[in-house]
Amino acid sequence: MKTLKKYWWAILIVIWLIVTFVLYKKLQNAKDEIQIQNVELSTLNDSVLNVVTRNGQLLSKVQSVEVEKDNLKEALYIAGFDLKELRKDNIKKNNIILAMKAELDAAGTITTTVHDTFEIVGIDTFYYSTVDDWTDGKLSLFGGTIEKKTLNFEDYKFNVGFNFFVTEEKNKSIVTVKFPDQSVKLITANSITVVPRKTIWQKWWLWTAVGMAGGIFIAK
Repeated sequence: MKTLKKYWWAILIVIWLIVTFVLYKKLQNAKDEIQIQNVELSTLNDSVLNVVTRNGQLLSKVQSVEVEKDNLKEALYIAGFDLKELRKDNIKKNNIILAMKAELDAAGTITTTVHDTFEIVGIDTFYYSTVDDWTDGKLSLFGGTIEKKTLNFEDYKFNVGFNFFVTEEKNKSIVTVKFPDQSVKLITANSITVVPRKTIWQKWWLWTAVGMAGGIFIAK
């Protein structure tokens, strides 16, 4: 009993630490659930905001969902990233700091020349048309033919440049995508930003306990 009375302050600190740690774990678990739910919502909702600046430039803005590394694997899976494919591409999950999936929409017109021709195979004659190669700088079409009312192309290429920036706005990470070509814009997108989880040495409750213990020890 004398020992308990002598070290009552130490017992109180231990109890306080245990209670604080349990509450911290509950808060962290709740935080993890919120992060995963935010990722789910970002994949279900149309999170792309297309805005026009003062000089008429079209910008696409996407709010990036912040997750800690412990939740990254589940977040990537929910967002539709194939972890096996990432490994094949030599991308290590633990090294990812930002991931983004997006779909583009581009509009334009095609005008090219069609040539009627034919091909003789044995005793049969096959009539068809060839289509001149076409490009507008973004989309390129090659080896076009029309056979039996069906338009076919041997190959095509799509080339579009863009810049993107990540900024912080009111504790949110915003990905801004800028396309030089005004006919191109984002229609769907979701983004994940990895934020570091604090180590135990950065926990406020640890240093509070150390300070309390030091203060009581000095007072005694």
